[in-house]
Amino acid sequence: MRVLVVDDEIDILTTIADQLSLESILVDCAYNGVQATNLALENNYDVIVLDIMMPKLNGIDTCQRMRANGCIVPIIFLTARDTLQDKITGFNSGCDDYLVKPFAMDELLCRINALSNRTSRQSISQTRFGELRLDIDSMLIYRNEKLLNLNHIQYKLLKHLIIHAPKVLTKEQLTYEIWKDELPESDSLRSHLYQLRKIMDKPYTFEMLETVRGKGYRLIENSES
Repeated sequence: MRVLVVDDEIDILTTIADQLSLESILVDCAYNGVQATNLALENNYDVIVLDIMMPKLNGIDTCQRMRANGCIVPIIFLTARDTLQDKITGFNSGCDDYLVKPFAMDELLCRINALSNRTSRQSISQTRFGELRLDIDSMLIYRNEKLLNLNHIQYKLLKHLIIHAPKVLTKEQLTYEIWKDELPESDSLRSHLYQLRKIMDKPYTFEMLETVRGKGYRLIENSES
């Protein structure tokens, strides 16, 4: 099992990481929401343990950003906020569990194991939308069972679109998915989408990648969608 632990308090972060390591759990650590988001989108985790009160980007906003960018890993919030409204806000932001500080380490371990043992959405290695099939384990995408020859950026773009299909994704969401906070100087996204269309749409009877004017981009299942 691999867990991402996020907390700006070094003592708490170290204590949790040490205890999880004793349970033979692989642990990555982050000290703020920006760092945590980058790690969550670059790596595969079974569970994320996320503090709410943090600098740069608080836990609520971090959770929302992760979910908006396709992160489906179960998230446990750690927080001293214990009112009902606090918990409602936490769950509405996309978390899967909520643990109030101070807490017993045994309870945290139980909650991590419970979330990890569930049929995780991320454990599903095959994702389909219309004629497209995404094989997450092998990092390959097929259309009508024919392999699409995609480079790294094209794969990340199409994977993100498939996971969220048929939802419209904005230019900003797609740009962040590829380049995070290091935005390119030119309009590189447009060029990559043009090349992606040539590979995934031109050889076929209809185009699945649709531009929604003034909003962004999405995938459609057929020409009548």
